[in-house]
Parts: sequence; structure tokens; C-alpha cells
Amino acid sequence: MTTTQLRHVAGHLLTPLLRCVGMAFAYLGAFHQPTPNHLELAVVGDSASGCTPS
Repeated sequence: MTTTQLRHVAGHLLTPLLRCVGMAFAYLGAFHQPTPNHLELAVVGDSASGCTPS
């Protein structure tokens, strides 16, 4: 293979690889230490269910 052919193949292989790595870091950044932001909590159910908190 010539140098231009290798550069062409490397470009086609590295582009999706870099996109996959970028998406992985984007997901890691989004899910790193998730905390609720002014989230109201509501418990739905009846008190006759027999479950007691421990």
C-alpha cells in the first residue's frame, strides 16, 4: 500500500473511533454524580399495605 492509501484507510477508521470515544466521555460526564435538582418527592400508596419502614 502507498502512503496515501494508508492515510485514507486510517482516516476512515479513526473518524468513527474518535466519535465513539467522544460519546463515551459525553455519557460519563452526564452521569457523573447525578443529584436531584430541586426535585419534589411524592410517595404513592396506601398505608394499609402492611409495609413499615425500618
